[in-house]
Amino acid sequence: MSGSTPTSREQIVTILAIDMVDFAVLSERMPPDQAFRLLQGQLATVTKAIESFDGKVDHFYGDGLLAYFTGEMETDDGKPSQTDRALMCSEQLQHTFVDQAAKRTPSESEPLESAAQVPLRIGINTANMYLGQIPSVAQDLILVGPGLHHARRLAGNCEPCKIMLGSSSLDFLRKVDRIKSPIKRRYVQMQTHGEVVMAYEYNPFEGSQQKLGELMRQHMSLVDVERREERWPSPMGVLSLEFDAGPGIVRNFSLRGFAFDSGRYLAPGINLAAKVVPRNEDLHEDLRDLDLHNLTLEVRWGYPLDDKTFRHGVQIKNLSTNQCLQLNNLLRRTIHNKSA
Repeated sequence: MSGSTPTSREQIVTILAIDMVDFAVLSERMPPDQAFRLLQGQLATVTKAIESFDGKVDHFYGDGLLAYFTGEMETDDGKPSQTDRALMCSEQLQHTFVDQAAKRTPSESEPLESAAQVPLRIGINTANMYLGQIPSVAQDLILVGPGLHHARRLAGNCEPCKIMLGSSSLDFLRKVDRIKSPIKRRYVQMQTHGEVVMAYEYNPFEGSQQKLGELMRQHMSLVDVERREERWPSPMGVLSLEFDAGPGIVRNFSLRGFAFDSGRYLAPGINLAAKVVPRNEDLHEDLRDLDLHNLTLEVRWGYPLDDKTFRHGVQIKNLSTNQCLQLNNLLRRTIHNKSA
């Protein structure tokens, strides 16, 4: 006897979007079969956790996945709502990945996949969605609706190892007292129509920032992202970048980008209008004369250095190769003079 056919319906669900931080960069450093095994092992851990909280995986996308939780939004018997279960699952996943990283000791003699531990960014969005079946594609129900995109944007704008909740998800939490650390208000821009929406970032490692920092330093060492091209150090205070979001202190630069420290996390993929601000007045005039002082930068990566400081890598998007060479030569000359 065949099983019953799932019933298509419209209902409120809580969507979980999970991104594996810098997996694409890490996978470039290993053979395809090793990258696959790494992805397979980490997604298996994620899937097991989701199912343990009665969630269901909707689909995988490259270096992440979308899952959803259904069930009661409000309960009178003290049981967690669907949104509570999504948050509990997210907390468990973040702690599992950090704890696993603490047990790993990377060495040159073992495969990279054995030492790699990819941090997670998690977005949670509660929305009215349509659950329907497309027999030619899948036997299970699939989600359709803008809530999926919203969840992915929340994950994409979240700091590594943290959880970003949409405003509706925060409203539906029944056990909000389980959140012990302060929730920080964030603004997230939707890619499709540019709307800026309110979101709330939660750090499940409040008070354990040292352990978290060790994971990120281990991860960035494996990714080797700051050494993928030749870089020149910038002494503290010699060069900065000015953004609407605040200043960034340049720590090193390459032919096509900068690494800088700032007081807030900037999500990979966003574009920033920036002004190069050198301490050297002659360099300042040279940059203005050559029209190299106003830049459009794309954030490529970022990770926390401590509770208040984040290091980011950005790529220059608005200059030609010749202009990048001019800028690089001017910066190197100034740094050399400063260090002499």
